[in-house]
Amino acid sequence: MNRASEPIESPGLDPGLFSLKIIAMTQPISLSKARKARQRAEKKAQADRNAAFHGLTKAQKAVARSEEARRQHDLDGKKT
Repeated sequence: MNRASEPIESPGLDPGLFSLKIIAMTQPISLSKARKARQRAEKKAQADRNAAFHGLTKAQKAVARSEEARRQHDLDGKKT
């Protein structure tokens, strides 16, 4: 007979699939925290997809406009 710490041997099945080894308990997790973390990750992934699809954000466009205006102003000052 098999002991509880030895896996069950069965022809045609993965021996690790139905093992009766004693497994140490893991730390308990808060399901609400796990759910919220998963939702945050999904929202972040959706935001990244939207950013890639729609281009630059409003803040990035404003920074680019101000940098271009500064470069144009500097260039106008150097014209002779």
